[in-house]
Amino acid sequence: MILPGLRLTIRTALDRFRTHWKKRAVQAPRLFAFYSILSWLGLAFLCLSLPFMKDSRTLLVQALASFYVLWQLWIVCRSKTVGWSAYTAFFIIGTWIVAPLNTLFIQLVFLPFDPAVYAVWNASLVSPLTEELMKLAPLLLFLWGSRKATSLSLADFALIGGATGAGLQFLEEYWMRLHASLEPAGSAAVSPDSAMSWNLFHFLPSLEQGLASPWAGHTAATALCALGLGIAIRLRRVIGKAAYALPVFLLVWVAADHAVHNGTQATWLNGFHMTLGGGAYTKVLFIVLLIGAVAYDYADLNRMRKGLTLFRSENLIEPFRELYRSLSMLPEGAKRYVSLLRFYRIRRRLAFTLLYGKKDAKRSLGNLQDEMKTLNKAAVPVLLAAGFLLLSAAGWTGGLAAAAGSSPGGNACVSCLYAPTAAWWSGQSAAAKGVLLLGTAFLFTSFFPLWGAVSDTLAGDFKARRKHAGRLQPGEILPLLGAFTPRMAAAAGLRRLLDLLAGLEAGKKPSAPSEPAASSGAQEQPSAAQSAEAPSAAESAADASFGADDTAGAAGAASSGTVPERRHRFTTERTRQTVHQGKQAYLPAGTRYGGGWTIRGLHNWNGFIDAVRRDRLTVVRTEELPENGIRRAVIRRQGTDPLTGETFTSLTYGKTFYPKHYNDSEIDRLGEDALNKAILHNRLQSQNDHLGRLQAYTFREEVVGPDGKIIGVQGRVLPDTEGNLTEIIDHFPYNHRQTVSFRRLSADQD
Repeated sequence: MILPGLRLTIRTALDRFRTHWKKRAVQAPRLFAFYSILSWLGLAFLCLSLPFMKDSRTLLVQALASFYVLWQLWIVCRSKTVGWSAYTAFFIIGTWIVAPLNTLFIQLVFLPFDPAVYAVWNASLVSPLTEELMKLAPLLLFLWGSRKATSLSLADFALIGGATGAGLQFLEEYWMRLHASLEPAGSAAVSPDSAMSWNLFHFLPSLEQGLASPWAGHTAATALCALGLGIAIRLRRVIGKAAYALPVFLLVWVAADHAVHNGTQATWLNGFHMTLGGGAYTKVLFIVLLIGAVAYDYADLNRMRKGLTLFRSENLIEPFRELYRSLSMLPEGAKRYVSLLRFYRIRRRLAFTLLYGKKDAKRSLGNLQDEMKTLNKAAVPVLLAAGFLLLSAAGWTGGLAAAAGSSPGGNACVSCLYAPTAAWWSGQSAAAKGVLLLGTAFLFTSFFPLWGAVSDTLAGDFKARRKHAGRLQPGEILPLLGAFTPRMAAAAGLRRLLDLLAGLEAGKKPSAPSEPAASSGAQEQPSAAQSAEAPSAAESAADASFGADDTAGAAGAASSGTVPERRHRFTTERTRQTVHQGKQAYLPAGTRYGGGWTIRGLHNWNGFIDAVRRDRLTVVRTEELPENGIRRAVIRRQGTDPLTGETFTSLTYGKTFYPKHYNDSEIDRLGEDALNKAILHNRLQSQNDHLGRLQAYTFREEVVGPDGKIIGVQGRVLPDTEGNLTEIIDHFPYNHRQTVSFRRLSADQD
């Protein structure tokens, strides 16, 4: 019971931090301006230092190499549900948390021992094992603590593991480049010819591939172990806990390859390494498993395709057609292209949540993309600061070890490279240190998360205040730089370029696609156009545009920044009958109240007034929420028992109604948006009978009304025999703010 309680505490604390940060970010625009100006300064200093500082050029080259590795894995994982911001957040964690923690741990472990022990065992055995374990730690913590971990695709496991490994690989390879430049010619410590071997045409290349012993690299090795863990989680449903033998075996395999690559002398490790192909088959195995994982993910998607939005010609969901359709959208403009990519990703997320998401995943707050975007945008400075603190702590323990006479025992691990790198850093001038720090901060706050901002700007409107360059006054340059970051500026430039290539003028709507409509039998994709918790305005527009029954019209409306008109797929005539007219009893002779409204359903105030007049009901008391107009009434009915003829009176309390100025279509839209938001954020809860059979799904969300006010909406959805959503049974408003009470209305106000 301790671990579940701790997990709940951590989740609650993270939710509070996220909510607090969002409020502070809105209330403190100067914080964003400071962050933006600091990013511009980092870019300026990095560019100015390139002609004069070799170390700065090395940093940029390594950043480009790591970005290329990230892009390779991102492109081939076609069934992913995580966004680029989540992807790069794990990369940042691998660089600034995993690598320093591993170095600090190694230094503390060997501090009590003789320097000879450190020289023999660190690089050859201890460091490979600790690195492989620590690279998996972020994924394991995420699986343990996140509400959305149960609804990941298999490709997501490979992406998360690969990103963490690429982060550690970035720091290790950068230090290797620095170490190679510091070593004298002919040194046996590092051979520049082997250390600089990096093939552009390899899959997930790394510097280590040029050395004597084959090594897949940190990216491929960690992605392989993470993918094995994902496969084990899927197989556990079939063979039980024995499935976890697969990731354990893969971990031992890559750790043995890593140890032999570092030069271990252990005979049994070398024998195990040679038995498994001498390191030549590790990456081949990862490629085979990744292809199988993507194929299995798409098989899962096709199992759920009856409950997903499909294009008219899309009888089967498969990656090649998705890729072709995405590329064919480029001539239609940048918005259409990115909106389609987001539509595919949200469709996958919905399918895997319905298939594998546990109860907690279906009802929890937030989603993976929201959480990791918050981490990437808000907590990147915190991660950088934590990384510097951990490196400083590792330097302190490394200094103690150096005082004891220890020295690095290898050159192919982060802990082995720390001592010469620390010596190099101490020899730099204050100006060089400042330039490298600002350049590194720019790379990790603007360069690596670049695609997230690019996609947001391509799919949405660029709302930063900007003026024509010829009209800028000297005093207006600084406020202009503070209005948007370098990645936002790059995104705006790329969007303008793509629109020009597509033949679109500024502000012109893209033309309709060749396949205008979605499958009529498909369910509506979640819309977050008016959701306050949506990850971004761009994603909301994308969700709304492809949640429509008419895809062409919706996408055109999304491109103009308006909410598209659409038919509600979950709101049927029976739903409208229940919400606007209520349940009716049509046999007066067999009922206690003489027919009419049965008090079930009916949450439209105007329909309620009609029922009161028609069925001779009495409204005892009417109350209203001042902030949004939701009403609550106490209703009295007088009836006669058809068997005994006895007359009696009944009171109904707590009946809630939507604001009186909302019409029928606006109320239907509220119910539809609330359900879509619950689906998007995985908050649907199952309602079962006493035998455990599924009866309905319930949702409870806060949405934006047509007048801009927040309305709490609660309701139920009817599933079919396969568990797919069919129609809304009923929905009604509720008081989403318990601190605000209903206010009684007088007769004239009513």
